[in-house]
Amino acid sequence: MAFDLGVHFMKTNVAVMYPDLSPEKPVVVVCDGHGSHLTLELLDYCREVGINVVLRPPHTSNISQGEDVRNFAIFKPKFRVAKAHRLIGKLDTIGDEVPSLGMGDMIPVSKGPYPEAFHPEHNRKGWSLIACEPFHALCLLDCA
Repeated sequence: MAFDLGVHFMKTNVAVMYPDLSPEKPVVVVCDGHGSHLTLELLDYCREVGINVVLRPPHTSNISQGEDVRNFAIFKPKFRVAKAHRLIGKLDTIGDEVPSLGMGDMIPVSKGPYPEAFHPEHNRKGWSLIACEPFHALCLLDCA
């Protein structure tokens, strides 16, 4: 890999949202245990700029990952419908060939379902469904 994708994401999606981000004014980012969240480059970058990374335990998505409970439950069926529409659109343009979707189709297909499924209200609902709202005292006890 030419660069650390996690660092790139933190720089372009998280750090830019907090102009006064620093080790003295940190933010907390909660991540699953995916390997891309555990690279030395990512952890060094986060420490340097003031991002505290909290990792959830692996294989506990129904307990500790509200986005699996709420957001993806909304996203997946809408994504499947969007993929079907994209495939039908390709049928019209390729004739008798069997249509398929490639990586170039994923962003256009996700464009509609993603913002709806990951709207802040759904994010909050997902956290509340697992009784682990961010920065709530019970969260620190139950989700640690």
